[in-house]
Amino acid sequence: MPDCLFCKMVTGEIKPDVVYEDDAVLAFRDLSPEGDQAYFCDGIAEDLLNLLTRIPGLRVTSRSSAFSFKGKDVPIPTIADQLNVAHILDGSVRRAGDRVRIAVQLVDARTDAQLWSQTFDRTLDDVFAIQDEVTAEVARQLRLELLGAPPKAKPVDPQAYALYLQARQIMLLYVEADYPRAVGLLDEALKIDPDYVDALLLLGFFQDGPESEQTAGRVRALDPDNPTLKAITATEQWTSDGGLAGAARLLEEAAATDPYEPLVLFNSARLADALGKTDLAIRLGEYIAERDPLFFWAQLNLAGQYFIAGRIDEALARFELAKNLNASAGGVRWKMGLARLVAGDAEGALAEFEKEKEQVYRLHGLALAYHDLGREQASREALNELVEKEREVWPYGLARAYAWLGDADETFRYLEEKKARPDALQMGGLATHPMFRKLHDDPRWLPFLESIGQTPEQVAAFRFDVEPPG
Repeated sequence: MPDCLFCKMVTGEIKPDVVYEDDAVLAFRDLSPEGDQAYFCDGIAEDLLNLLTRIPGLRVTSRSSAFSFKGKDVPIPTIADQLNVAHILDGSVRRAGDRVRIAVQLVDARTDAQLWSQTFDRTLDDVFAIQDEVTAEVARQLRLELLGAPPKAKPVDPQAYALYLQARQIMLLYVEADYPRAVGLLDEALKIDPDYVDALLLLGFFQDGPESEQTAGRVRALDPDNPTLKAITATEQWTSDGGLAGAARLLEEAAATDPYEPLVLFNSARLADALGKTDLAIRLGEYIAERDPLFFWAQLNLAGQYFIAGRIDEALARFELAKNLNASAGGVRWKMGLARLVAGDAEGALAEFEKEKEQVYRLHGLALAYHDLGREQASREALNELVEKEREVWPYGLARAYAWLGDADETFRYLEEKKARPDALQMGGLATHPMFRKLHDDPRWLPFLESIGQTPEQVAAFRFDVEPPG
């Protein structure tokens, strides 16, 4: 019998309280005559992925990881190894006018054996019914016991849906020159269906200021409990005016409505981080990273949470994963270098800092690594250049540098500067942050933590209850 989680459960090797199946939905292939329906194929596959995610007991790899194999000739077992999944849903779409043919197969990913396949030859009006049928059949094939009916797609006008999918594809490609075309497509979709909530949410992505507020108001009127809008509003609250309590309540409400919504989970992890609730941030971060193993930001954020918690070996392992996915984004080499410093590997840290492309991060790291290696002159030169460039814009970075170098007075000066700024929430987790461990005996340390709400007692007293789905 194949060596997969489900098979071990069937044979009795594993008897968990809750049966989990790991699954991935790959980008569907475009077999249309003109080869111009990639946006439609991706949309069908992503909507199926989102439906399957909401089946209890089924763990589904997120879009960014599963779709990373799009257009690549990679064997199913290899994909399964990289995504760590037991089953893969694969398919193709052929669209010609109002007709659509969707072929779907469910594969035992470890053996490449087909468990089920079906071809649906319907009109465009039947797309959502097809999604419902596939979702129910996958649950049946994997022998998942549903407590109720399987999740169902929300039907909308098929022409509006096709326009929305084109606009969503533009958003996912992040080519700003194409954004006006996306807005035009959404405007057309909303003329067909003015109450199309997903189209309105996507339209808000392309808007700023009063326009964005007006669109959000339309969504709020149509769907007051919309979890995506609440997750977006929560972010605006805590980053603009420090409305932590309001942001926490919005995210709790959003998670109660849809505990699987990726943006709700992602922003909840960010808020937990800002609140100093590092253990919660890690639980959420692990859930996100497990379901999106090839998503750079999921790995990088989790590495940072491990780092703040002082779990340095785990942080280094995650930073390595993130670096392998993208070695030039997010200051990943600088962050990994800091973790190596804390681990006592100054030489390894220096090697990372020297490869960091962002000059500010590179100078910061070099000042600390040179200090630990006894190269004081080089350390002072790097630090002086850093202060000259960043004195007005990066007080928290300078505070970290002086804290590591043992200059408590300069550290507190820059911490006080940071506290006075609107983005002071970036100091969440300061109490355990390993870069500041030399300050723990300073009489100013606990009063400062209290002034920013970061003593252990203050962190514990702040209620924020969003956990990863079971």
